[in-house]
Amino acid sequence: MKNKLNFSIAFIFFLTTYSLIYSQSIPEDSLYLGQIPPGNEPKAFRLPVDSGLFAAERIAVSNDGKEIYYGETDNYPPKITKIKYFKYFNDKWNGPITLFNNFGAPALSVDNRKLYFETESYCVKNDTGWSAPLKFRSISKRIHYLQETNSGSYYLSSIPDKGGTGGMDWSKLIISTTDTTVQSLGLPLNTVNDDLDFFIARDESFIILVSGSKSRKCFGYSDLFISIKRDDNTWTNPKNLGPEININDPSDGRWGPYVSVDNKYLFYSHGKDPSTAGINWVSTKVIENIKKEVLNLNITK
Repeated sequence: MKNKLNFSIAFIFFLTTYSLIYSQSIPEDSLYLGQIPPGNEPKAFRLPVDSGLFAAERIAVSNDGKEIYYGETDNYPPKITKIKYFKYFNDKWNGPITLFNNFGAPALSVDNRKLYFETESYCVKNDTGWSAPLKFRSISKRIHYLQETNSGSYYLSSIPDKGGTGGMDWSKLIISTTDTTVQSLGLPLNTVNDDLDFFIARDESFIILVSGSKSRKCFGYSDLFISIKRDDNTWTNPKNLGPEININDPSDGRWGPYVSVDNKYLFYSHGKDPSTAGINWVSTKVIENIKKEVLNLNITK
């Protein structure tokens, strides 16, 4: 009996020690690949890529900060796309590791057990890594930038079943036991043109949109805009994030927005061509100031 008791205590101690070792949070100075965080001025978020390719579209960072997923491509329209990732273990960042070819723009589910792609596919995390890509539901139409929120809702860009403004709209999936429909988020978010890249906060309190110069007044060929969700579930008019983020150059643009889970940083893609394109990051203080302005609150300068 004593031997069994000693074994049980030792086993519990082992499990506790194992849990402590492998559940430890990443050191603060190692977050985001150990790169020095930006302030209110955007700076490059440097990601290694294969020769002839560049990092682009949205990135995805796990809830614990220990996994970073990103895409790389050769051009637009692309002939080559890849998803790569870094993983923090053994007190260092390991990677980059190629996860999939021919996929891009990764987005993690709220519980980090699914990884959605730019298109109609996703994969599921298992004991050995990630499953092969799977088809998302039985939606025949094009799906772009699918995202999941805390409420369990899905948002995407697609051709809506109702309420469309023209082309692809920023929309919400309405899922029932018998059907799945795409419902446009309507005006003032959507335009008569294709509305594609976007990011929605997990609590659905705000949305960052990418609009081109044909749809809205822009500094570049495409800019980042923000809209705030009101208490009555309507959206404010999208407001340009300004020259701090968007560049006054009609041959340059911004796309692929992503806000980190800790709500500290905004990431986005930029560039004129493969030689200048990449991913920037900036403090979300810029966003918070504009949110206050949109909601007619006092702004602390």
